[in-house]
Amino acid sequence: MESEALYRTMLDARALLDSAADDGPGAAGERCIAFRVADELYAVSLGAVREVVVPPDIVPVPGAGPDVLGVTNLRGSVVTVVNARTLFGLAGCPDGAAARVLIVDRGAGCVGALVDAVEDIILVDPDGLGPVSGSRAPQAQLRGSLMLGEQIAFVVHGDALCGVGPANRG
Repeated sequence: MESEALYRTMLDARALLDSAADDGPGAAGERCIAFRVADELYAVSLGAVREVVVPPDIVPVPGAGPDVLGVTNLRGSVVTVVNARTLFGLAGCPDGAAARVLIVDRGAGCVGALVDAVEDIILVDPDGLGPVSGSRAPQAQLRGSLMLGEQIAFVVHGDALCGVGPANRG
């Protein structure tokens, strides 16, 4: 099972990061997971992401909003799956072999955000985030930006992956 292997890899990576000393040089920062939505690179706090899964079968929900792809059964729990491209103002729907669903905790339940790819787990210095420009995502969803290699990455609020507007964040 590819999804189980990816889940195990994510748990191993989280355990490795948790075991690192936070007081060492260059080790300070917030653990984030970097992911792609279309041609843009984003990151979200690892604490907001419960797990990463290969896209499961999704059942459409009549009358759902344009960002909702439908619902799926995740080990006995019904999970709403949203299109991250729509949430971030981008066209289309992730459907390639690298597409993944980020399962994000949301109080009593969770929401799955379909993204184009998961890149890596990174350390982000929240005090070192730059201004946001160049992203098509609503500004209220973004915490800031940073450079990852040669590409700019936008750090988002965890609620941004749940389809929750800024007025509903809590």
